[in-house]
Amino acid sequence: MFLLLSSLAPAATLTVSEDLSIAQAVELAVSGDEIRIPEGEWELSEVDVGAKELTLVGESLPTLSVPADSRGILASGGRLNLVDLQFQGKGQFIAASHQELVLSGVQFEGGRAEQGAQISLAGGVLTAENAGFQQGQASDSGGAIHATDADLTLSGVVFEDNLADNDGGAIYLERGSLAVYGGSAFNVNEAGSDGGALYLSGVTANVGDSLFQGNALYDGYGAAVYFTGTALSGEGTEFIDNEATYGYGGGIYGSEAVSAVFSDCLFQDNHAYRNAGHIGMYYADGALELDGCVLEGASTTYGHGGAVFAYVRVDTVIRDTVIRNNSTRYHGGGIYQYYYGGLTLERVELTGNRSTTYAGGGLYSYYQWTGSTVSLTDVLIADNEATLEGGGAFVRYAGTLVLAGVRILNNGGPEGLYGGGLFSSQNDTVSLSQVEIAGNSATYGGGFYSRLASGKVDWRNVLVRENVARVGGGGCFVEQGILGVTNASLLGNEALDHGAALCLYDAHGEFTNLLVADNRGEGAVYGEDSDSGFYSSFRYSAFSGNDGGHLGGELLDEELSETGDLVDLDPALWGWSQDGDFDNDALALDPASPLVDAGDPAILDADGSVSDIGHNGGLAEDWDADGDGRVGRYDCDDLDPTIQDCVEDVPDTADSSTGEDTGSSTTPPAESGCGGCGGGLGGGAWLVGLLVLGWRRRR
Repeated sequence: MFLLLSSLAPAATLTVSEDLSIAQAVELAVSGDEIRIPEGEWELSEVDVGAKELTLVGESLPTLSVPADSRGILASGGRLNLVDLQFQGKGQFIAASHQELVLSGVQFEGGRAEQGAQISLAGGVLTAENAGFQQGQASDSGGAIHATDADLTLSGVVFEDNLADNDGGAIYLERGSLAVYGGSAFNVNEAGSDGGALYLSGVTANVGDSLFQGNALYDGYGAAVYFTGTALSGEGTEFIDNEATYGYGGGIYGSEAVSAVFSDCLFQDNHAYRNAGHIGMYYADGALELDGCVLEGASTTYGHGGAVFAYVRVDTVIRDTVIRNNSTRYHGGGIYQYYYGGLTLERVELTGNRSTTYAGGGLYSYYQWTGSTVSLTDVLIADNEATLEGGGAFVRYAGTLVLAGVRILNNGGPEGLYGGGLFSSQNDTVSLSQVEIAGNSATYGGGFYSRLASGKVDWRNVLVRENVARVGGGGCFVEQGILGVTNASLLGNEALDHGAALCLYDAHGEFTNLLVADNRGEGAVYGEDSDSGFYSSFRYSAFSGNDGGHLGGELLDEELSETGDLVDLDPALWGWSQDGDFDNDALALDPASPLVDAGDPAILDADGSVSDIGHNGGLAEDWDADGDGRVGRYDCDDLDPTIQDCVEDVPDTADSSTGEDTGSSTTPPAESGCGGCGGGLGGGAWLVGLLVLGWRRRR
């Protein structure tokens, strides 16, 4: 009976005083008791909680002072709740094993230990809410917390100015799980080696709704987070101004059996001395997925991957994301993707990125293996620079390269060598559909350079305009391969030597429904060798206004007498300004244009009529951006379903006696909603529609 009554006895409350120390109170307490600690400073040294389940509550945030070379609290196998307390001193604050620790409103300042200056946990659970961890120092790892085989849940916590001589400036966690949320912050933590703020090994980790700012490492990996054997994720996470001083990964860096999935995230102004300004994945055997993120302002001093570095067996998928104004010394100012992986970009902006000495200003992708796919859909690649190949993008040794709904604008730079917009080399199959390549520059292939493609390089509905080559191939240069073109326009390109629009070197083209107009330089389409001249063919194609001749080199103008070709007829394009502004031109055909219904009869326009010549001809119904059932020349503004016809019946020739209209204008009126049919890609601005309607940035 006595034992039964004792087990049902209510929990006791003990209050620390001058006559009752914390150690004495803990010794007297039994599981379930509460110990209250009044305001003031109290010494805490080698207090052994054992396996008891206790709650220590502070009144007005008392200070618990832990002497040097001492441990404050020891616990094993029980549960310890700490509420509204402040730990200070030069010892280790808490050393626990197989323990459940619950912290609320607890502040840690200082602490010294080999591992885990403030908390060392070998097995168990740590839950912290509204807690602070500051100025912990570990001579090995875990400046504030060192945990193994543990599950950590942190909400509304702040880790600041913690230091580990080796790994994990704030937290070292090996095996277990980590959940961080509630506006938590990791600021100005530092590690000598890996993980300026977090070191994670064999962990499932979510760091959502958190800020990592000003963290650093001296010579290692991951200025904010290093992870290995870990699945890392986060929503609404921000990584700002972190630095790998002489190391890799200005933001996060993962290696060996890792994945990283982030949404609505921000990576800003991070820096690495070596590779990976923002994000690094190395021999990952896993995926990198970004959705709705912004990656900007990163840099590397001597490395690859200004923003993203994905090296060996990384499948990268990036959606609805902006990657801008990042730079690297070597390859891949925006994205560096290397060896055995896949790359998918959907509704992504790659703008203002730079490779200062090598290739791939916006994107560098190399050897993704024969069966892999590099796929870009509704992507904007603009204002990127590289010194060698691919000012906008460099793709080599991919199984399949697919671009659909992509705009490649104003890339290259004054020193770019090959492919100012896009450099494609030794890819098995290459497909461009609904693509615009405009305003790019390079020494060879101002807009596009294609080299050694195993299969046919296929273009459908491609617009190449106002690109410049300092030597050859103003719009495009094809070296050793077959270029198959159906419905494309080469307009206003320039080569200072030859091939104003297109240069073929040991290659040939099969052209159908091609428009070549207003290009400047010797031979708008130029064949460097006899094979290029002998095997190339033009069907239902139109040439006009090319000041250095329509064909050149081994290509002779007699070849333009083939089936359906039109020579020296004004194509009657609306909104063709050649002013470098690629959003104010419609490039739609006047209804009276000789190119209307003059294409290959086997190819049909959206209304079922014979296809038009040029990049807007032969468009399928499923490329109708605003869903009004009209595409190409039948829709003046494909962003607005209420605006369709570019021509209205307006008074233009009135009978002098009756004042009645006697004809329809062939000039688009300003009131038509087109502004002269301006809108980007012409006759519906199909690509702009896909970009704008498919995704609008919220940041």
